[in-house]
This record gives sequence, structure tokens and C-alpha cells, in this order.
Amino acid sequence: MPTELQLKLLAHVKTTTGNPVFDVVLDGRNSDLAGNAYRINAFLKSLSQPSLSFVFYQAKEFRRKGDFSKAMLKVSELVRDHVTALRNIQLIFDRVNGEEPRNVVLKQFGQVEPLEVRLKNAPHVLRVVEEIVAPWRERHSAVLSEYLMTERRVDLEQEKYDLLERLSPTQVSPAEFTEQEETCTSIVNRQEELRYQMATMIVDLVQHILDDMAVDLIEPDRSAHLAALLSPLATIVLSDVVTKRADNL
Repeated sequence: MPTELQLKLLAHVKTTTGNPVFDVVLDGRNSDLAGNAYRINAFLKSLSQPSLSFVFYQAKEFRRKGDFSKAMLKVSELVRDHVTALRNIQLIFDRVNGEEPRNVVLKQFGQVEPLEVRLKNAPHVLRVVEEIVAPWRERHSAVLSEYLMTERRVDLEQEKYDLLERLSPTQVSPAEFTEQEETCTSIVNRQEELRYQMATMIVDLVQHILDDMAVDLIEPDRSAHLAALLSPLATIVLSDVVTKRADNL
């Protein structure tokens, strides 16, 4: 059964696209809709995973504590997922424009803040990032900051809750346990609200990108490409990695 978040998001997608296909996109029995259903679910799943901004925060925490091995593992994970999303976006627009798939090249990445990746042979995704995503992130910096702050708080409060669960009744009072349980519930509920808000904002951003870069797309291809872009774009939007062109290297 679809979750409440799935149903709310699908209603938003249907409203913004005017496409009734999203009424039943989660109906896996219809093979014509299977691709879109998979992509919508992948997008929702990506929002339930730690964002790349949070992974970067974890890397910095490991480094602060002197655990440089774990810090570098987190940085490697971060760069891998960020570049994979960039390559997927490039491939989508190669396909939209009827072009041969490009072999996007990661020329280099810096290991100091801000963490940067430099790409070659990636004109479409660099345009998306530089001209659309970067200004969008600036305009919505407040909600992005709260999104990351809430991720950190959920992680911290859950650690506290798990610790209290492991303690014996003589070490923690019922009132203290109940208070922490209520704190966890409250922050998790806020996280769900922010996930839905972010999901709808990313849907609207993808709509804007398609209007700008694929104006000739018609249904059902437009909705298929919208669904395909959601997950990789969410990865980039929720990443603090700076993407730059490296055509001069």
C-alpha cells in the first residue's frame, strides 16, 4: 500500500503536471507504469536516506575526532554518489537531445572545504548545476539549513534514546525516558514534514528544468523524464559538494 507521503507527493505531481498517469503510478500491475513507479519510489527512498550534506557533516565529525580513515571513507562515499547523480542527469539530457551518451569525466576533487568536483565533457549537467540548481539553493538556503539541522537532531536524539533504553530502571527515571521518547517523536515528525516540503520543491524544480532545457518534450515522455530526474536531482540539491567545469584541464 502507498504511504501517506507517497500519496501526497503523487497528488502534487499530478497537480503540477496535469498528467493523470500519476493517479496510478504506484500500481505495479500495469507494466506501462512500472518505470515511473520505480523512479518515484526511488526518489522517495532517497529522501529517507541520509542526505549528502549529512554525510559531509559525518565526515567532518570523524575528522574532528581524529578518525581520518572513517572521514576519508565518508568523503569517498560522498564524491561517488554526487558524481553518479551528475552522470545520470547528463545521460538523461543526452537522451532528450538525441545525442550519443557522453562519458562524463571526473577530472579531480578537492579534499578541503568547500569540497569540489570538477567535470569534463558534461555540458548539460553543468548548465543544470550552474544556472539553475546553484541559484535555487541560494534562494532556499533557510529550508535547506533546517533540513540538515533536523537530520543531525534526529541522529543525536535517537542516540540518546538508544542509550536510555540500554540503561537499567535504576539508572533512568520513567519521566526522563518518556521525555526523550516524546522529543524523538517530535523531531521525527518535523523531519517527515520537511521531507514532504523538500520533495514538492524538487518536483517543482524539475518542472522548471524541463521547461528551460527540454521545452519540446510532450507526454508521456515528459512525465517519464520528470520521474527519472527526481532522484539524481535530489542527490545534487541535498549535497554541499561544489560542482565546477574542468574543460581547461
